[in-house]
Amino acid sequence: PAGRLFHSVSPMMQPLSRSCRFRTGCRWLAWGLAAAWFAGSVWLLWRESTGSAPLFAHADKAGHFLLFAVQTGLLRLALGTGHTRLILLLAAVWAAGSETGQVFLTVSRTGDLLDALADMAGCVAVLACVRRWR
Repeated sequence: PAGRLFHSVSPMMQPLSRSCRFRTGCRWLAWGLAAAWFAGSVWLLWRESTGSAPLFAHADKAGHFLLFAVQTGLLRLALGTGHTRLILLLAAVWAAGSETGQVFLTVSRTGDLLDALADMAGCVAVLACVRRWR
């Protein structure tokens, strides 16, 4: 009937469900955490070396792995599904950029291909776990 037509609400005008609002809020939170984590990684990767002894052998590789693993997890939460290639591309660009920056922007640090490989290993490990978990 014609009277019902005026009382119906467009699907675009309906309020978001509680679960949709929660997911949207989580995505915004993930974006904020990803940005903060990235800023922290810039500081960590481009600061001058302290010259102190590492906690254990290859601690720097473990640090690179964890730094990129957490960044990948946060980006995956922020972007949602279907963005694996984009995340891999961003990680590869940042891995190469961070090592290049260590060469040109610091005095006490050097770029290392193995660090970049540890970066990418952290990224791939998280994406593989997410794929397996789904």
